[in-house]
Amino acid sequence: MIFISSVGCGKIDGSAVSVVSSVRAPSDLSYKWDTLTYTVNTQIATNFATTTGGTPSAYSISPALPSGLSLSATTGAITGTPTSADVQDTYTVTASNSGGSTSASLTITINADDSGRIFSAGCTMTTKRGYHISILLNTGKVLLAGGYDHAGTLLQSAELFDPSTGTCTATGSMNVGRGDSGVMAFLSNGKVLVAGGTGALSSAEIYDPSTEQFTVTGTMAVGRQYAKAVTLENGKVLVVGGKNATNDPLVSAELYDPATGTFSLTGSMSSSRGSYHSITLLQSGKVLVTGGSFAGAQGDIRGNAEIYDPSTATFSAVSNNMSNARNGHGAALLPNGKVLLAGGRSLAWGATTVTTADLYDPATNSFAATGNITGAARSMSNNYGGDAVLLPNGKVLLVGSHQDGCTASLNTSDLYNPTTGTFSAGPTMGTARQVNGATLLPDGNVFVSGGTTTQCGYGGMVNTTELFQ
Repeated sequence: MIFISSVGCGKIDGSAVSVVSSVRAPSDLSYKWDTLTYTVNTQIATNFATTTGGTPSAYSISPALPSGLSLSATTGAITGTPTSADVQDTYTVTASNSGGSTSASLTITINADDSGRIFSAGCTMTTKRGYHISILLNTGKVLLAGGYDHAGTLLQSAELFDPSTGTCTATGSMNVGRGDSGVMAFLSNGKVLVAGGTGALSSAEIYDPSTEQFTVTGTMAVGRQYAKAVTLENGKVLVVGGKNATNDPLVSAELYDPATGTFSLTGSMSSSRGSYHSITLLQSGKVLVTGGSFAGAQGDIRGNAEIYDPSTATFSAVSNNMSNARNGHGAALLPNGKVLLAGGRSLAWGATTVTTADLYDPATNSFAATGNITGAARSMSNNYGGDAVLLPNGKVLLVGSHQDGCTASLNTSDLYNPTTGTFSAGPTMGTARQVNGATLLPDGNVFVSGGTTTQCGYGGMVNTTELFQ
């Protein structure tokens, strides 16, 4: 912005002028999580800062963070490993530049262990649903969409969970019914992409939190169900694999561009992945795709994996296989940049759920076994929203799911500690459930939604929710 004032600093067309450059101040500083509970001697998940307005040139915090934690003066990110327990305080972070500043408050608690965490009852959903898709919006609310009800009806309806009020309320419905066989991805503009689904749909739509409505967008190049999707650093969405209408597993992948509202094919995988594979965005911006089924309606299961590089639009193989073939497994990016792959099925549907786990190391492009799940073997049966959840304290929560075949759902949970490479038993839910949603909230709690109490059929679908806190 240029200001002209007559202060005698020179002449332009006979007028005295001075030129002053005005820098726009940053505003609306916020963090991924604003209420945090950490565990001593466990590396935390990076807490990223975001602002609007002008770009900050510096970040500062008061009072000083607990020992072992640090604030980046250039990005505002908070990282580290806390070394002292029994700490609780409120901290003010300030982002500034020459034009001004903006601040945000964080509450940080550091405990000696996780023994105080419990599951407590949440809202009652407007509809009994499982196999649904769930995602955290930039409003702090959780969008729950589609799935199946207790009568086996494929749902178009959607609802919102509001952590500030503890309530679930209806929102706009999708244009077609979609379950977890569809894909969901958060876009950089705050909207949500939903695409594909039961019957190998090629259609896609966008949910706008400001209007609470779904609107149709471009169609996928390939109709697919049980695909996986992730938002890339460039803002595009990568959609990988899945099955076509005759249940043939796919090797193809495509990109959705929010700027144009269109899909286009990108490089193909070397191995088909029909359902319940995992997809994880790495710290490098590349994407890890692991496991999944590769034959027919039920299918055999893969133990291999590959890496998608957005800069070349190609997939390449990971150097070795996981310790077990897996689908329906949990996957979580750890603070150290490695990826945890835990549990899942190692043979065709209904057989051999495993307790093993692996770590993918990007530095070596390889897998290595880590500690086994100490509780029941579990398969994360929901294609979306029922996966492993990285907590702000750096640990990973596995919740719900089932064991082999048509077994009853689990009410147990497990916690993985990356520092020790071991699992420990977590608290017990009030309701056993599988094909549920599990979504991390801004306050660091986890919202567990819906699901069924039985593996076979839909009669056990519930409308209850719980909070891991």
